Amino acid sequence: MSIRLFEWRDLPSLHRCRSECLFLDSTLVLTNGTIFAPTGALLSFISPAAGIFTYLIQNGGKPVLFGQVAHLAGSVSGRLLFLTPQTALENEELQALLDQLSAQVIERGGMYLLAEVDEQTRAFDLLRQAGFGVYARQRIWKLPESQAAKTLPGLRRASQKLDQTSVRFLYANLVPALVQQVEPFATGHLRGMVYYRGSELLAYIEIKHGMQGIWVQPFVHPDAEAIAEALFQVLQALPSRRGRPVYVCVRSYQYWLEPVLEQLQALPGPRQGMLVRHLARRVAPAFQASAAMNGKTTEPTLPVANSR
Repeated sequence: MSIRLFEWRDLPSLHRCRSECLFLDSTLVLTNGTIFAPTGALLSFISPAAGIFTYLIQNGGKPVLFGQVAHLAGSVSGRLLFLTPQTALENEELQALLDQLSAQVIERGGMYLLAEVDEQTRAFDLLRQAGFGVYARQRIWKLPESQAAKTLPGLRRASQKLDQTSVRFLYANLVPALVQQVEPFATGHLRGMVYYRGSELLAYIEIKHGMQGIWVQPFVHPDAEAIAEALFQVLQALPSRRGRPVYVCVRSYQYWLEPVLEQLQALPGPRQGMLVRHLARRVAPAFQASAAMNGKTTEPTLPVANSR
C-alpha cells in the first residue's frame, strides 16, 4: 500500500469512481454540483497554491481510494471535500488516507479538519471511528420558488463598512463557543443581507451563489422570530435566483427556524452531523532563539499534539 498526490494520469480512475463519491462539503456540492471532484483534483495537480489537495492510495499499483481536502491560507480549519469510492471506506486504507490529508492541513498551519455527513449513513460511523467528533448538527431545506416579489422593512444588503462590527457581535452571541472554535467569524467581505430593528441588528443572512444553486446560512436572533417567515419569503423571490434552487442551512442552535420553513412548504433534507478532527495545537516558544557555536543559532521546536 502506498499514498501519493493525484496526478493527471489518475483522472480516468477517478472518473470511474464518480458515481460512488461521498461528498462532505454541502455548500460546495449544492452551489457548484459534483463536477468539483475531477476539476478540483486537476487543480490540485496544476496549482497546489490554490489550497486543494487530492491524495490516493494504491494497492498493487492500482488506485483503491481517493480523498480531497481544502485549506485556505491562514484558516484554522481544513475541509474534507470528498472520499471515493464509498465501497472502499470499510477498508484499513481509510485511516491512512485521513491521516495523510490531516498532515497536509497541519503542514499549512491548520488545527482542525471538518466534514459534513448524513447521520444515518455508515460513513458517519466510520469517520467517528477514525477520530472525528460531532461539534454541531444541521439540516438543509430547499425553498419552493415564488414569483411574487416580497419586501421586509429593515432588511437590506450587508455593508462591510457599516455592519461588520454588528454582525461579529451577533455571531458571537448566537453561535456556541465549540462551533466558534473551529468556525471563527470570517473577517472578509460580508455576503448577504442584514435586518435591523431600529439600531439593533437581529439577523444576518449569509448568501453564496453558484452555478447550480444558492446557499443561505441564517443567523437570526430569537427576538426576530416574528419576522422569520417574511424573511424567508424574501429569499424565495431573490432577484438573482434565475431559476436556481435556494437552500437554507439550519444549524442545531437555530432549530426554532425549522417550523417556519415547514409552513412555507420547504423540503427538508436528512439531518447531518458536523464533524471535526482535532489535529494539532500551537505552543508558543518558551524562550528566544539562543546563540550557538560557530556563529549559528538554534530554534526551539514546536510540539504537535494529535488528539487521537
